[in-house]
Amino acid sequence: MRDFEQDVIRSANFDGSVKLSYFSWSLAAQMLFGKCPRAYFIRYMIAQGGWDQFCHPAAASAYREKHLQKLDFFLGDLFHESVNEALIAVSTADIRIRKQLFDKILLKSISKRLSAMSFALKNPTDDPKSLHLLELRGAKRLFSSPDEVVYYAAQTLKNAYTSLIVSELPGELFTLPGSVWNVQNKYVSFQVDGVPVYIHPGLIFQSQGKLHCIDFVCSENEPNEQDFSPRKAAIFSLFAENYRSCSDIFYREFCFNDKTAVLREIAPVSKSEIRDWLRSGIHEIQSKLRPDGKYYIADFFCLENQPDVCEKCQFQDTCRLLNRATNAASESSV
Repeated sequence: MRDFEQDVIRSANFDGSVKLSYFSWSLAAQMLFGKCPRAYFIRYMIAQGGWDQFCHPAAASAYREKHLQKLDFFLGDLFHESVNEALIAVSTADIRIRKQLFDKILLKSISKRLSAMSFALKNPTDDPKSLHLLELRGAKRLFSSPDEVVYYAAQTLKNAYTSLIVSELPGELFTLPGSVWNVQNKYVSFQVDGVPVYIHPGLIFQSQGKLHCIDFVCSENEPNEQDFSPRKAAIFSLFAENYRSCSDIFYREFCFNDKTAVLREIAPVSKSEIRDWLRSGIHEIQSKLRPDGKYYIADFFCLENQPDVCEKCQFQDTCRLLNRATNAASESSV
């Protein structure tokens, strides 16, 4: 009988197994693994090298789908980047005019990014790294056209803007020197048992002995029992402890959509609980590593018995491609 792991996909880059030269952990990766191990394998393993023109179709497909963006995540990042740009612009301004100047620059920054988004959606390219939205893909797409997406985005960002400028946050920030604002958009990392743990800390500033973090989140959903925000806050507290030597944090989320917006405090779970949870998640994934030092697709099952999960999954095309290859390998071995 043909060995699926060696024969299902003949490629120099992918033969059903992946040997990683680097392993890291993030909350997004853990959530995806918990939702569907196969999707995790596609996103974080098969997609490696998918940019190469000579790679296997499965790797190319995984790479394309890896760069599909979810609209809410994109708008959250867009708003965060706009706030950062406005803060940088007013960081050296006279404290008496900071608020007025911030409001104007923030609106201009949002408008600029919204226009760029509209152009990208209406003039799509084949470049996987250009803007391609999950909500505009497939028969069950959430929006019928780019115009609908842009309209929703405009309403959502307008609501976020008008809510933020009347919140208490600008007042907090503008009484502090601009030098204490950390407005980087990059991911940062710290280590847990030698494994890099990546987080996107949002807006950081220090005040009254506490390290403050504001995470900008665009979401249609209300917080529920599956909300990971308390764990995100706890992961930030570990980062603060490791790299800022600060054990006292104040973590908030500015949550918004096209109807509501609220700045809410998030109480973190305990550090012992989050450390145990991180170690458990890391072990769960690393336990898939076989003695030959490789991860095999057969060990990352697909949740085919949950059609509602599959219908919303951004890796549908790659998963179908792998399933067809599996079936073809099985038939040829009969």
